[in-house]
Amino acid sequence: MGAPKQKWTPEEEAALRAGVVKHGAGKWRTILKDPEFSGVLYLRSNVDLKYYRLDSLIMEAISTLKEPGGSNKTNIASYIEEHYWAPPDFKRLLSAKLKYLTANSKLIKLFWTCA
Repeated sequence: MGAPKQKWTPEEEAALRAGVVKHGAGKWRTILKDPEFSGVLYLRSNVDLKYYRLDSLIMEAISTLKEPGGSNKTNIASYIEEHYWAPPDFKRLLSAKLKYLTANSKLIKLFWTCA
C-alpha cells in the first residue's frame, strides 16, 4: 500500500518552495530532476510534492484570511486561485484534501445552525 508518509523537513520545504519559484507550480518532475533540488528531495515523489503544496496553500489561505468563524471551501479556493496557479481539477483536489485534513484532525469542520 505504499511507503509510510515521512514528515517534511525544513530543508525539503525550502527546496520545494525554491523549485516552484524556479520552475513553476505543477512542474513536480522537473523540480525533482533539477540537480539544485534533487539532493534534498530524493526521498520524495512528484505526488508528494503536489499534495504537500496543496496542504501548505490551504493553511496559508486560512491563516491569511483570518475569518472569525473559520474559512469555507469557496473562500479558500478563491484565495488560492487569486494568488497561485491552480490545475484544471483544482476544486476536486481541494475538496478531497479538505476532507483528508479534517479526517486526520489537521482541520476542524464547523457546522453552523440558525436558531
